[in-house]
Amino acid sequence: FTTIEGNMCDQRFKSMIDSFGSKYAMKKYFELIPNIFGITPHIIKSATCGVDIIPTPLYLGLDYKKFCNKRVIKSLKNIVFIGSLTKRKRISEILDLANNFRSLRFHIIGSGSLKMKLESIATSNVIFHGHRNHAEIVKLLNIMDLNILLSHSEGFPKVILETAAASIPSLVYDSYGIDEIIKDNKNGFVISTNEQAYLKIKNLIQDPLLLKNASKGAFLFSQRFDWKLRIKQWEDIIENLV
Repeated sequence: FTTIEGNMCDQRFKSMIDSFGSKYAMKKYFELIPNIFGITPHIIKSATCGVDIIPTPLYLGLDYKKFCNKRVIKSLKNIVFIGSLTKRKRISEILDLANNFRSLRFHIIGSGSLKMKLESIATSNVIFHGHRNHAEIVKLLNIMDLNILLSHSEGFPKVILETAAASIPSLVYDSYGIDEIIKDNKNGFVISTNEQAYLKIKNLIQDPLLLKNASKGAFLFSQRFDWKLRIKQWEDIIENLV
């Protein structure tokens, strides 16, 4: 069997069709695989280009102990992005927010083709950490208050789980079904436009209790994705494959 972990059919964004070169080539490849799973309900529902996906999602998990940090976030001071510095991740939108919120520190963890360009236009409250290993990221997360991910096309970003386990809620776009997992103002923050991102951060500065409650919610929801629990679902399904 195999799992689908990203956008398969929507060619408005980078999709699996791009990777295979054509829809025909992609369909021929997956015809050889008898059991295909999506890792979220949204991926399953949006797979409308001729590949049969089993309707039960196989969610990803995380090594919970590595990231677990039950703490109380009292106010918004440090915002973090973790990922590749590429156009698809829309880091420029994060830099725009940094320019509008000079009292906050924006931490960019990762490397990529746009690193030098982004560094050249960033304001002084943006800190580029470059590539970091897991241990270094876990240490940095101890001071972060909000995770931000402004790309419009994702599968199921594990960084959302990892930061949630460290009691850090995420600010994300609703365009790839993540609102099935992140509930606005409950365990994170879901937006539809860049203007809403600005307004949400402004609201979090003015209302620290909203951030504190979302932090608690994020920590609780992350517990459901401990690999110790998730692997049992995978094992049960694999054992029953025909």
